[in-house]
Amino acid sequence: MESLIAKARNQGSVNIIVKLCVDFVPEGDLANDQKVREQRQIISRTQKRLLKKLSAYKVSGVKKYEFTPLLAMQVNAAALSFLKTSPLVAGIEEDKPVLASP
Repeated sequence: MESLIAKARNQGSVNIIVKLCVDFVPEGDLANDQKVREQRQIISRTQKRLLKKLSAYKVSGVKKYEFTPLLAMQVNAAALSFLKTSPLVAGIEEDKPVLASP
């Protein structure tokens, strides 16, 4: 994580994927449509809570995922340091392109 924060400091920002700290079950494994809706609502509420807390930081290019507890975004070092300590965050990874195999 420290190397990613250093990269954000040096470059001004980095692209990341944030895993939210919510219970998650693949939708196909949920018992019924009501459980699917409930899970999506929990994901959406958690995304909104985290983004509200991030409003004091430099964040751009936010992508919300409806079906999985993830957010993609571009952040500066200060925002990344905040995310590192947030109880709403289960993990952070650099979002970098992956080349397809021929």
